[in-house]
Amino acid sequence: MNKSSILKLALIIEMIALLSAAVAISRDYQDSWILEGLEVPFAVFMVTYLVYFSAEKNPIWLIAFALIFRFTVLSLPNLKYAWYQGLAIDQHRHYRLTQDIYDQGRIRTGDLYSGTPMMHLSFVLYSIITGLPAIDSFKYFPILAWSAFPIVTYLVISNIAPENSSIQKFALFASSVPAKPPISYLVIGTLFGPLLTFLILSQLTKMTHKNDRRYLIIIVVYTFALAATHSFSSIALSILLFVTYFLLQTLRRIGFIST
Repeated sequence: MNKSSILKLALIIEMIALLSAAVAISRDYQDSWILEGLEVPFAVFMVTYLVYFSAEKNPIWLIAFALIFRFTVLSLPNLKYAWYQGLAIDQHRHYRLTQDIYDQGRIRTGDLYSGTPMMHLSFVLYSIITGLPAIDSFKYFPILAWSAFPIVTYLVISNIAPENSSIQKFALFASSVPAKPPISYLVIGTLFGPLLTFLILSQLTKMTHKNDRRYLIIIVVYTFALAATHSFSSIALSILLFVTYFLLQTLRRIGFIST
């Protein structure tokens, strides 16, 4: 076995050991910090992942283990604790609306989030398809959604940076590490808003780079999903696109960039 194969095998074994350890010490209360009792296996997993990422050359394997790493890290809190994480009041309201839709089969009117229920409907659909209770969908569906982040990052960077370049590798590594892990597993208003925003921007980048207007169909679908999921992200994206367009027009007008 070569070095890459040995590291792959080691990562898989360490991942299983780390997730198993989280399940073994599962509890229904919040202790001092998320990694309490998991420090050693987590540190070993991190070091092995760094060594593997620096040694691996095949982008397909890099993407695969970037997904595995991100999924493993984000799964730890939900495997270790019986309930979803966080103390913010909107998390409980999100869960209440999700549970009501699951139990009653309809969106309760008058709720603060009944006007943007796409996130809650996704939890309910995930529960119906998998047969899991709403509480488990609330815990694990966000992880699955956010685990796709490295793939989207790679697709965007591959249209900009040279193939198999260090820029691609660094961008993929950075996307595999949850810079702000709570956003990726806590069910708050900004859970899917930034993800959909990033997907829209990725499709805009591909459409501009390839000059193919067929990507506009996907952009429209993502835009409607964003509007039905998180209104603030829709406003923020609109402002960002307007400011970007205004700056580009200004730079063209004064001759800094060509038309």
